[in-house]
Amino acid sequence: EIIRISRANPRMMDSDTGQTFGGIQREPSRKRIVEIGQYADTVDASFPTPTTGFALDDAGSLRKTLNGGTSWAVLNTGTSSSPNSVFAIDANRILLVGPRGLSRSADGGTSFARVPGKALSKAALDNVDGAPGAVFVYGSRALFVSTNGGKTWVAVKRPSKDNLHIVDFVSSK
Repeated sequence: EIIRISRANPRMMDSDTGQTFGGIQREPSRKRIVEIGQYADTVDASFPTPTTGFALDDAGSLRKTLNGGTSWAVLNTGTSSSPNSVFAIDANRILLVGPRGLSRSADGGTSFARVPGKALSKAALDNVDGAPGAVFVYGSRALFVSTNGGKTWVAVKRPSKDNLHIVDFVSSK
């Protein structure tokens, strides 16, 4: 399945671990395009299963699908600020990252609560990366890890004082 983020910004993702990417399809008969963005430009999407997914648009709206993108429902994020990224640990645990700190849902997106912690709540955060047994959230000057599904977070020492632009972890260590 190929997921096109929006009509205005036709970035493509695959959901078959690299068998297809960027519109190059090896088995066209098994592929379909799922349109996420209809009105606003979708900035991020996360699908923990082939049928359940979450999409975040540039207006700060979060949408959820339970049918692989055939239909979408708007969720209440509980905040007036626009998150920068969305990450679904699984179908029930969803993280909204940034612009300062993060929010977590443990009920499939029905409700969100700010994750406590002085350093975390003040940190300018942009993105998220998952690794086996861990989730990392980061911004240009901050990096945090959770090994319990986003309940608690610990600051990680950055490799240098330079700004972080992108991180990619392959394990929780």
